Parts: sequence; C-alpha cells; structure tokens
Amino acid sequence: MTINLPADVASFVNSQLANGAFQSPDEVLRAAVQSFERETERSRQENKLREMLQAAADQVRDGQTIDVDDAFDEIELELFGQKLADE
Repeated sequence: MTINLPADVASFVNSQLANGAFQSPDEVLRAAVQSFERETERSRQENKLREMLQAAADQVRDGQTIDVDDAFDEIELELFGQKLADE
C-alpha cells in the first residue's frame, strides 16, 4: 500500500524518526493508528456513560427512584441469592 502524506504529517513522521522515538515510518503510523483507536474507544465509552447518566437523571426527574437500602437489598439478592445480614 502506498500512502501520500500531507507535508505537515510527513514532517511529523520525519521528526519522530530523527529523535529516535521510532525506527521506521511504519512504526510511527502504527502508533498513530493505535492512539486513534484508543481515543475512539474512550470517546465511545464516554458517550455511553453520558447516556446512562442522562437516563438516570430522567428517572430521578420522573420520580422513578427507590430507597438506597432497598437498592442494596436488590443487589445482594441478585449477586448472592439472599439478603446479607445487616452489620
């Protein structure tokens, strides 16, 4: 595969090679793509969290809440099949 890089990108790649950070242009581009993949995944996770927080805020606004002790009782039942003894 042949890729033509814009001058500013080629300059960055060359500077990374010159300062010894990478051994080849392929390594620079591979690292850049991996960084982009991580950033894309982080952004996806942030968006999912925002959606979950918005859904929770909507539930609170609509009065769809339960007592925190009841919530923990439900979690204990789901995880352990029984309510644990109160400490």
